[in-house]
Amino acid sequence: MLKKIYKFTFFLFSALSMTLSAQAEDTIHIHHPLHMALDKTNYTAEVLQQHNGFVDTLNIHASYTYNSQVYTVKRIGENAFNGNDGLTGVRIPNTVDSIAPKAFGGCTGLEGHHIHVSWPADKLSEVKVDAEAFDGVDTTKICLFCPKSAKAAYQADPNWKGFKFSCTYPQAELIEAPSAITGLVADGTSQTLINAGSAYGGTMKYSLDNSSWSAELPTGIEAATYTVYYMVEGDDFHSDYTPDPNTVSVTIDP
Repeated sequence: MLKKIYKFTFFLFSALSMTLSAQAEDTIHIHHPLHMALDKTNYTAEVLQQHNGFVDTLNIHASYTYNSQVYTVKRIGENAFNGNDGLTGVRIPNTVDSIAPKAFGGCTGLEGHHIHVSWPADKLSEVKVDAEAFDGVDTTKICLFCPKSAKAAYQADPNWKGFKFSCTYPQAELIEAPSAITGLVADGTSQTLINAGSAYGGTMKYSLDNSSWSAELPTGIEAATYTVYYMVEGDDFHSDYTPDPNTVSVTIDP
């Protein structure tokens, strides 16, 4: 009887050892600078815990490269940042589809600050956020920067509706103002009036009446002096920006 028990115990121990060995072979633990577990089979990554602490904004990247292999970040693990009350901002990539219990538990430094997320509205239902992911944190004091086009979906989503949405999005920026094209002479054809401007955080828009806006460069046919208005239309994470002045004068000579 004891011999049978010994054989059975040995079998269980051997099976467990083989399982742990297989898990060890399939998973790599790195500090990059986060402590992460890399799944060598699926090429995914899980954030396990902070490494050396964070006292400011944390930017979790969508992927990390290890030994020339790219691993996509899919999960923020249990207790990953638990108790880090110095954390005042987090950027979570839209590759993440799971946030475990107490991942941000006790991160009270986030109160009065922000979390930046970017899942589109149609992907929210695929993201699993544990009910205790922000345990001990008053999420009503955390500003959730989400895509402006998906704001209503976040406000209705059970994972995020408890956050604050009255966030002030940073303004888009004008990098280079548009300039007038010179030497234009009326020839009966439509001629482009300006050289395009450039912007950060949005799209350059132009108008000839300061009312109807388009990303297309304005044109003119008749000999005249044209006033071209311009502004930057903010993207999903920036507000609009209208510089002062915001006009360019362009002449098409007879």
